Amino acid sequence: MKKSSKMLKKHRLFEKIGYVFKIACSIPFMLKTQKNNNIWLMGLGDDNYANNGKAFYEFLKENHPEIEVFWVCEKENKKRLSKYIEEDALLSRGTLKNYIMASKASVAIYGFSDFDIAPGYYRILKKQKTLLVNISHGFDGLKGMPEDYYKSLPVDLLCAASDYEKKAKIEKCGADESKVAVTGFARYDSWNVDSSRSGKVKNIFIMPTWRDWYETENAEWSETTLFKQYDVLFRELEKLAEKENFEVEYNFHPRMKLFFENAHWDEFNRIKQADENKSIQESLIWADLVVTDYSSIFWDALYMRKKLILFWVDEEEYRQKRGLLAEADFYPYIAKTSEQFLNAFELLNNKESEDIDIVEKYFNWQDKNNCKRIYEEIEKIMQKHQVVID
Repeated sequence: MKKSSKMLKKHRLFEKIGYVFKIACSIPFMLKTQKNNNIWLMGLGDDNYANNGKAFYEFLKENHPEIEVFWVCEKENKKRLSKYIEEDALLSRGTLKNYIMASKASVAIYGFSDFDIAPGYYRILKKQKTLLVNISHGFDGLKGMPEDYYKSLPVDLLCAASDYEKKAKIEKCGADESKVAVTGFARYDSWNVDSSRSGKVKNIFIMPTWRDWYETENAEWSETTLFKQYDVLFRELEKLAEKENFEVEYNFHPRMKLFFENAHWDEFNRIKQADENKSIQESLIWADLVVTDYSSIFWDALYMRKKLILFWVDEEEYRQKRGLLAEADFYPYIAKTSEQFLNAFELLNNKESEDIDIVEKYFNWQDKNNCKRIYEEIEKIMQKHQVVID
């Protein structure tokens, strides 16, 4: 194990040296090349054609054909992404061509980090004038984050889903207030607001997040609070599902699938593991009730106005080891035991009206104009710097 870890560190070191060498090689091209206001770069760290990146890319292609958008990804993922993006518009991350295009682009849009676009480029060549946009990949306001998280990211525009999230980014994650704009998330433009909070539950989707410390501490998983509470909950839910006639699907992190492999949950009739080809968004749309703990899918489900229960079985431990941005009373339906969960379920299942005030507390809008607002914010900064799209 130690040997493989050393090999991995050595590989990453050589990779970084390779990036620096290619950046150096791109400098002569940069000095000869003028910025092209119609060339934009986009990239997501996980190389999936999804989330806010996908939504904003399609908005640009449909509404601003004058802009040539290049999508940056790992070389091995180009074939998969070519199903959605023209091959000529795909750039291999960390190549000389990637850095040359980074020197030409007037705008670079990323979801996780500027490394998504051109590893190291915007940190080494700090004075090169590309507008850097963090389009965000999830709502900051629940799971803990470093207090200086956004201070380390080179960015000119940081998109926030709402005033509530903007405040969290600034006060708890170190974002520069002058660079945060409330735009809404691009992906929300394609989502329909659900009215299911006022109806009986027919479908439940369960998706907890992972606990990294289980691996580092070599935890005996069957002895953890997480395992014990979910095992009890699932057995209670199976009986309730038979009685109330609803279905349950769960989708756990790949590491958690190993975690629960000996739980014998395949014996249930009403509780099934979600199909591996089914996206999380599809599961959220399918569900009337969504159950999670500290995952940002909480915010997506809330935006859709789904019935929601937070299953915080290890809140104190999670706050200590991972951290939470949210206060204990920020949402009314938080359960810490299976008994509390069933009580919360009964309240929500019999609820005849929406908790619209909760939704309005955390979101400014539920319209279809998020991509438009993001574009307008980019346009404002470009005009400020006297950059015009032809």
